[in-house]
Amino acid sequence: MRLAVYGSWHLAEVYSIGLCFLGHHVRLVSDKAIYNGYINGKPPVFEPGIAEGIANYVQQKMLSFSHDIADKSNKTDICFFAQDVNIVASGVDMKDIERHFRKVAKSGLFKIIVVSSQTPIGTMRAWQKKYKNISIVYFPEFLRFGAALKLFVEPDSIVLGGEPQAVSRVLEVFSNIQSPKFSVSLEEAEMSKHAANI
Repeated sequence: MRLAVYGSWHLAEVYSIGLCFLGHHVRLVSDKAIYNGYINGKPPVFEPGIAEGIANYVQQKMLSFSHDIADKSNKTDICFFAQDVNIVASGVDMKDIERHFRKVAKSGLFKIIVVSSQTPIGTMRAWQKKYKNISIVYFPEFLRFGAALKLFVEPDSIVLGGEPQAVSRVLEVFSNIQSPKFSVSLEEAEMSKHAANI
């Protein structure tokens, strides 16, 4: 399956290599500075297996890069929105994360956007009402630095929140993973991420 990943830090690099490992072709969209690093085989954050994965999957033509979300060659049914959130005194910098999401949603290139960025409960429902041209699926991540890639491809479980038809489509991405999979509401998926952090 051809997939897109949007993000410029740790989460996006792990998702991109993990999805390639699962057999998919991935287009990773990041900002210009991070893009330049990827082109030279240098991920933005050290994580075991990522630099090696970049070299391997670029050579196999399974991984490519872009710094322009509006580039028509990014078009695919599913985009994983893996933008790490900025933390400010009041909590998550919602203006920044929605600015990124708006660019992806308004590109018109994707049918389903799979969000993993941690935001307040209810954010996904609000975004779904605002951006009616796409389906949002919330995919909470339970990764740890130093073991992120292994945890992505060998998770204890997979939780996906959203409308059943969109969730079913995203489940196809993880068909090679034998872990338990749970289809829940957007709010329940958001809650599972917050509960894991307690």
